[in-house]
Amino acid sequence: MVGPKAKRSAVIAMLKEKNFSTSKVCRALGLCRSTFDYQNKVKDDSTIKTRMSAIVERHRRYGLPRVHWLLRREGLVRNHKRTARIYRSMKFQIKLRKGKKKVNVIRMPLAKPNQRNQVWSMDFIFDRLENGRTLKVFNVVDDFSKVCVGQIVDSSITGDRLVKFFSSLEELPTWLRCDNGPEFWSKSFQAWVYDNIKIDFIDPGKPTQNAFVESFNGKFRSECLNENLFFSLDHAREVIEEWRNEYNEIRPHRTLNGKTPKEFESELKFSYQPKTQGLSLVTS
Repeated sequence: MVGPKAKRSAVIAMLKEKNFSTSKVCRALGLCRSTFDYQNKVKDDSTIKTRMSAIVERHRRYGLPRVHWLLRREGLVRNHKRTARIYRSMKFQIKLRKGKKKVNVIRMPLAKPNQRNQVWSMDFIFDRLENGRTLKVFNVVDDFSKVCVGQIVDSSITGDRLVKFFSSLEELPTWLRCDNGPEFWSKSFQAWVYDNIKIDFIDPGKPTQNAFVESFNGKFRSECLNENLFFSLDHAREVIEEWRNEYNEIRPHRTLNGKTPKEFESELKFSYQPKTQGLSLVTS
């Protein structure tokens, strides 16, 4: 089967050799006249390239899907294929770190909440200041809306500090999910939990049972901790708080169909609330 390009070349050749009209030659060769007259329009991608370079420079760990969501939100692109073509031509692909070989384990589905403030997951993550001092960050994430509820940044965080943090919040969840860290088993925190909330401890050595906050920790380390140098606690708090606001209000989330956690949360206020309010959790 002869394609349009071959037919177009044949039409051009006949027009050069014979004094025929273009319409007759196109009709004889079965080529549409509009196809023959079509001229490729070169798209101006300079604006997209400039904005894409700024996004990649500001967020070095953002991949193609997240860059596309940001560009589409600003009205610069619609089709993801155009974004992919420009992204690859500028060689912005992220080099993924090679993972270690892991032992096969039996995977159990994690219980998913069906509304906001039903389950919050919490965990600690560590880093260092430039003077060698330990940097400890406490992260709390809403499992349903993916909103980072809050973070504590310090060199040491005790159970009393956790009680003070949760007591300062306007809203509390039905359940808290965490590992078996000593801070969560401290007397002061356990006393506060007994009076205010339910808590679900994962099995020891099973971080996959706390997968939502583990996923958040991975993003937090890749996009914030690994990308910044911290010269003091105050500097670390400022940078981390800026990242948290960006995560909640600007950064598109894959599991929320490209919406930010705050956008998704605001839509919930006007959407149908499910009748099923319970969530089956087993405490250790």
